[in-house]
Amino acid sequence: MNLFKKNIKAPWTKFYKKEQLNFEIPNYSIYKQLELNAIEYKNHNALNYFGKLISYEELINEVNNAAKSFRSYGIRPGDIVTICMPNTPEGLISIYALNKIGAVANIIHPLSATEEIKNYLNETDSVMLVAVDFIYEKIEKIINDTKVYKTILVSPGNSMPITLRVGYYVTKGIKNKLPKNKEEYIMWNDFIKKSENYNLEFEVDSDKNTPAIILHSGGTTGTPKAILLSNGNFNALSKQIQVIFKKITPGDKILAMKLDHGGHLTHGSPANFASKIFNYEHYGVDLKTETINYDEVEAKALEFKPKMIIAGASAYPRLIDYKRMREIADKVDAYLMVDMAHISGLIGAGVIPSPVPYADFCTSSCSKTICGPRGGFVICKEKYAKALNRSTFP
Repeated sequence: MNLFKKNIKAPWTKFYKKEQLNFEIPNYSIYKQLELNAIEYKNHNALNYFGKLISYEELINEVNNAAKSFRSYGIRPGDIVTICMPNTPEGLISIYALNKIGAVANIIHPLSATEEIKNYLNETDSVMLVAVDFIYEKIEKIINDTKVYKTILVSPGNSMPITLRVGYYVTKGIKNKLPKNKEEYIMWNDFIKKSENYNLEFEVDSDKNTPAIILHSGGTTGTPKAILLSNGNFNALSKQIQVIFKKITPGDKILAMKLDHGGHLTHGSPANFASKIFNYEHYGVDLKTETINYDEVEAKALEFKPKMIIAGASAYPRLIDYKRMREIADKVDAYLMVDMAHISGLIGAGVIPSPVPYADFCTSSCSKTICGPRGGFVICKEKYAKALNRSTFP
């Protein structure tokens, strides 16, 4: 891929280094890219669905089982299967499973109107439908006017932890009307069982030009249109992210304040997804003075050698010595990030000292002491501005 061709106006290229604009797009499928990632990050978490963690190894196994099941029910290379799902593991699994067997996933919004669903199915000649179960009544009204011969229904609670699954069923799932004794419908778990008896070859060798996914968009005109994307389209984006963020990898070390000592939930608490990606260590307050002991923070940093140190708290009624935190970060060659969400209004008004002269990055919400709308912002040193803009665009 070369974006330096003179006949193409690309003003955004000034924000990228040359090597970030010139790279080879892998000549294989998006499933193959997932498989390679799974080899490298076998035991890392690929998905977190309401607290249920699915590793890359587990995800690959789920995809393979689904691929076998799709083949068992007659899906062949080039067939189009519509996926009408919210963001659940089953939707993602279906996309990769279909890609593995050379089929194309047509993705539509689960809140689409009844006639919209019928039009999407007919425009793409879809032969199978994977849909969230609460839209069954919509499907029932139009499915006979399409080429779909099998509909797989999935409950949003299917992959939730057991307690949440029960809670979802009691409050939501029990209200959903579902088909009874209709061969053209099958529930996800029964569909997956079909893989147990499938022993034939099912992977198709696809290249970067092979169609992978159909998306639908109104674009700038507002007129709905189907957009066919190849394996190369998706893998190019993946490759670009790898180039831009080549220094950041799962497992990087971050030192932050303990939640029960006043820190933030998002700074490595086991309840937060970030803790599943990065390796967190925490510092706290001295139990006698109830203030941060910076000598202890330094000792911990020298021992742990984090890539980033986070200063900032949600319940620490003392001033933080940002200059001292900067000195500690420099001793271990770490970035210093200050989460000032709870005090940014006081900083902006000049009531308390500002971390901006010392931190590489400062982050804040807009809705707390600034009293603004829901949202957030990042302040960083000029040398990081281009990289930050690239990572947040569009």
